[in-house]
Amino acid sequence: MDSDKINKQHWQNIPASQIIGNNAMPGEEFLNNIQPRARVLDLGCGNGAMAEYLYGKGVEVTAVDINAEAIKENAERNSKIDYRVADIAEKLPFDNESFDAVLTSFTLVNILPLATRQKVAPQISRILKP
Repeated sequence: MDSDKINKQHWQNIPASQIIGNNAMPGEEFLNNIQPRARVLDLGCGNGAMAEYLYGKGVEVTAVDINAEAIKENAERNSKIDYRVADIAEKLPFDNESFDAVLTSFTLVNILPLATRQKVAPQISRILKP
């Protein structure tokens, strides 16, 4: 089995309660440079901590993760955030120029191999507004 498949299986199957995500919240410099009600994508949202933080700051949040259990728990906690299961190594399920900003915390570091990470960057570029 290749490292990409092993990595995906790990993140798909880790218990939601074991996913960390409170250690890299965006700073005020980010929040000061987006408009109120900006559309922001939390890419690899894990336990939803960043999505919840952004929502609390008045941002319209869509949050995706490969872990269906985590997405289910996050959506039950806050139904006003658009939580979706998605494999970010595949085509992101959003129209071109859908988001004002994309945030990710450690997600790209956790995607192996490098060739897979290199597929994600063009997708992020595609869904960002100019």
